[in-house]
Amino acid sequence: WMDVGLYLELQKLPVRVAPTPPHTNLTQDTYVFSPFKPVTVKLLMLPSTIQFVDEPFGYFTVSHTDVSRYLSPNMVSLIGVLIALFSAKFFMSDSLRCRQLGVLLFKVRDYMDALDGNIAREISRTHSTGQVANPH
Repeated sequence: WMDVGLYLELQKLPVRVAPTPPHTNLTQDTYVFSPFKPVTVKLLMLPSTIQFVDEPFGYFTVSHTDVSRYLSPNMVSLIGVLIALFSAKFFMSDSLRCRQLGVLLFKVRDYMDALDGNIAREISRTHSTGQVANPH
């Protein structure tokens, strides 16, 4: 049903005639998570589990804890890379259990990716390049 909801939201959007320049105003705005807005190419290409599970859970984590006070987005990204390396090690195993653990670890890495974006938005460490890559 979430995909149907996204489709219905897309139908409400006006057709864009010319591309708009990236948002360069870096003032502190109140950020409220929505799995449907803003509609970006990144949002359309995300797997459903990232869009409807990892991103909302990352937002919930940042908004209901003080994690952004203790971890920088770069630290969370580095932790995610380390988890991905462990995940790759498990993927290469012949054991089914090890490969399943690799999948689980990779989903934790997806969550870490969502978390670092939410932390960056929370502490306003985005810059003009980051606004183009992740325009939330």
